[in-house]
Amino acid sequence: MQAIQPIDPKPMTEADYLAYDDAQELKHEYVRGYVYAMSGGSLRHSIIIANTITQLNNRIGRDDCTVTSSDIRVHIAAKQSYRYPDVTVFYGDANFVEGRADTMTNPVVLVEVLSPSTALLDRNDKLKEYTQLPSLQAYLLISQNEAHVERFMRHDADQWLYQSITGLHRAVAIPALDCTLPLKDLYNRVQWDDA
Repeated sequence: MQAIQPIDPKPMTEADYLAYDDAQELKHEYVRGYVYAMSGGSLRHSIIIANTITQLNNRIGRDDCTVTSSDIRVHIAAKQSYRYPDVTVFYGDANFVEGRADTMTNPVVLVEVLSPSTALLDRNDKLKEYTQLPSLQAYLLISQNEAHVERFMRHDADQWLYQSITGLHRAVAIPALDCTLPLKDLYNRVQWDDA
């Protein structure tokens, strides 16, 4: 999903945002008072997301994990934001924002598939926001232009370890889920540009 410009230059309260987003056909994210419409991604983007969800469901070594798509919104209270990650994984039961069944607060792993228009946002703003979630153990950024995954893994409360994994022969380990994802499976059926 790609963020566009704010829909209104005037700030909106969180309650107004939730009511507004509920009434819309398209999804919107909320960042410190401002609402951003989300546009659809490319075929390659969709294939990578589908592959990631499939591989996570097939490979997670824990029985208490649930994998969801971008239909579930994540609330980052510390940063006053609401985001729709491409893939969300949580342990046990989802902790929902009061009165909501579509907005959770306890993801363990979040995944974003990078688009040219969102790569900086995913690497900077969303990284700063997501790492404020006490439950989060790993954040994956998956390129759609090459076989490349960036992994941010919680080391302790305030430190994150970064790893760059490149090549279809490589794999990304996710210790919090007791699994490893081969990049060749994440990129299965992806058509690369000849250029």
